[in-house]
Amino acid sequence: MLCAIATDNGTDLMGRHFGDAMRYNLYHLKEQEITFQETIVNPFREDDDEDEDIHGDTIKASSMKELFLEKGVTILVSKRFGPNIRHMVKNFVPIIVRYDNLGRAKELLVKYSNQIEEMFNKGKERKPMILK
Repeated sequence: MLCAIATDNGTDLMGRHFGDAMRYNLYHLKEQEITFQETIVNPFREDDDEDEDIHGDTIKASSMKELFLEKGVTILVSKRFGPNIRHMVKNFVPIIVRYDNLGRAKELLVKYSNQIEEMFNKGKERKPMILK
């Protein structure tokens, strides 16, 4: 499974919605091990003030979905998701992590990797997960 973790600085999860991250660190999650693959810059991020952002923009969500599907991503990780989570869950397992530290998020992904894979395999019955 390939995870996209939303981050601005590469070491912490950011507090805005998943789609507003400056970049995404991609990690392979397999058999209780997580390894870095690459960082991709968010080409759909708006530089406007947060008050002007349109949350739930379906065009942005569709573009992001295509980007992550092309990369082979199956898991989206962030502290927060916007209204488009309901669309993204059709193709990915959105995971909410309540910690700032990216290292802690990776530990949780490894710890719950079996449950995450089970959730992904549910297809139409897939739901977002919260890891604590």
